[in-house]
Amino acid sequence: MKPLKGADEGLEENLRSFFLQTHPDYELLFCVADWDDPAVPIVENLIRQFPLVSAKLLQGLAPEKLNPKVQNMLPAYAAARHDLLLISDSNTRVPSDYLEQMNRLMGEGVGAVSSIVAGRNARGLGAWLDAAYLNTAVARWMALANVFSHPCLSGKAMLLRRSVMRRFGGLKNLSRYIAEDYMAGQAVRHLGLTVDITQAPIDQHLGECSFTAFWRRHVRWGRIRRAQSPPGFFIEPFFNVWTSGLCGAFAVSALTGFSAPLFFGTHFTLWAAADAWVNHRLLGEWDVRHFLAWFARELLALPQWIHTALGQSVYWRGARIRLLEGGLVAETP
Repeated sequence: MKPLKGADEGLEENLRSFFLQTHPDYELLFCVADWDDPAVPIVENLIRQFPLVSAKLLQGLAPEKLNPKVQNMLPAYAAARHDLLLISDSNTRVPSDYLEQMNRLMGEGVGAVSSIVAGRNARGLGAWLDAAYLNTAVARWMALANVFSHPCLSGKAMLLRRSVMRRFGGLKNLSRYIAEDYMAGQAVRHLGLTVDITQAPIDQHLGECSFTAFWRRHVRWGRIRRAQSPPGFFIEPFFNVWTSGLCGAFAVSALTGFSAPLFFGTHFTLWAAADAWVNHRLLGEWDVRHFLAWFARELLALPQWIHTALGQSVYWRGARIRLLEGGLVAETP
């Protein structure tokens, strides 16, 4: 199920990668809010190019006051003919064996499968900052959460069973929350099932992105995290290289007399090296621009966190949505 809103840069190639899957039996269900959406002719052209692939274009329901992405997918959820349902964002691009990779992990006791995302093809300041965040902090936390048996579902790509989803009220129940991926993962775990993460990352085609778009996106993600888990949100600044390093340097210097600048320099070097290694594992390349973007993103992390803490509204694809405690969507004039 592919929810679509607008014709993002690289959309045709992103969608084409799903028409080229080697899995023997699958269908593609594309969802748009209205037939005037710029993505419609792109999807129709691909359907004509690949007549042997089962694919449909469906119109979603009116967003009302609920999660607009989930509302968009409800007709596709009703029309899907398979038990296994992959919800995949429009800006992801996958290898031809991707569905087979995901399917192999969906064994007994597994309720959902997701993927780490690698941000590629960045152009513009906002896109480079986005890539720095995706390819270090997000990947790091998804990997750590998986190690400690608390894996996170990513809305970029999450595979679920319809039979499992029925047990927590189906896709419609998730539409009450802005972070449908997080709530789906929580529901799966409450049912006593596990979430697995694929070893190979999938690509997110970033393309051109302004600084304003980057800022709004990450403020949205931060406010969602705050609504879902306030204690976790309020300790986030201490997982930034600057805040944690300065606090550590002050504490070690005060307690032991060790040089604060030397402590901070060592801390910064090790942190930067670790993030550079994670970035390289995801992208398979070294580029000084990745370090510069990482450096800038880390500098912006605390101001962005402060901005995030001062509001409750988020922007998604042109819509302004107000959040309630627990990540529930509130009606906004």
